[in-house]
Amino acid sequence: MRSLSDPPFARAVEAIDAANAADPRATPLALTEGRLAHEWVLRLAPDAGWSLQLAARAHHLGRWLIARSDFPEGRAGYLRWRTALRKRQSELVGTELLAIGVDEVGVARVQALVRKEGLGADPEAQVLEDAICLVFLQTQADSLAARLDDD
Repeated sequence: MRSLSDPPFARAVEAIDAANAADPRATPLALTEGRLAHEWVLRLAPDAGWSLQLAARAHHLGRWLIARSDFPEGRAGYLRWRTALRKRQSELVGTELLAIGVDEVGVARVQALVRKEGLGADPEAQVLEDAICLVFLQTQADSLAARLDDD
């Protein structure tokens, strides 16, 4: 497992966190949720490799760049928005990691995890998805429930 004290890993985390900090909201949601997802990954998989840890940090990278309102209402529109986001987030994390010298194989693995490739078959993709779901429950479930009717 890589730790934040490992210089190449630390540089990658710093680059992702700096990009996440560009989130224009008063409290950068991408930065907060990236850190929380990383914490959950380490709780769920204490021996998680660097690619899984970096994917957790980057799973909301640039989320504010593609507005939900640009897609139709309803589940189909939401799923199209999420697919577009995952593609964009994958591109952004690739750019960040290549810029600091991460090799192409490592970059490709982080990108595949951010895109959630192999979900259900790839244990790392599943840990990432579980961590993201736990962050949602921790940070957004109550506000979402308050906006929904009983049905």
